[in-house]
Amino acid sequence: MDDLARLRPPTVTEAEKPLRRQVAMAYRTAREAGKEERDAFEAAMIAYNKERPGEERLAASARVAEMIASAVRVDPVWFWKNVRKPGTGLMI
Repeated sequence: MDDLARLRPPTVTEAEKPLRRQVAMAYRTAREAGKEERDAFEAAMIAYNKERPGEERLAASARVAEMIASAVRVDPVWFWKNVRKPGTGLMI
């Protein structure tokens, strides 16, 4: 990845939007349930891998991170609504 690619906002094609929603919902649902970030990310990876099985883990992980970032950019209030900081009960 070049340095400029890291500065660009994550992009999701129209065709990928349903998958982005599945990935974001898996992540968000796990976080709402009080799971740590790594566990929520793994839930998102499982959702992604159901649609794109066999993709190399590092590439899939990067794409899942981009999809989560894209979902946060689209609607941060929705994304973080009811998500609590694990172990504290405090809202993020």
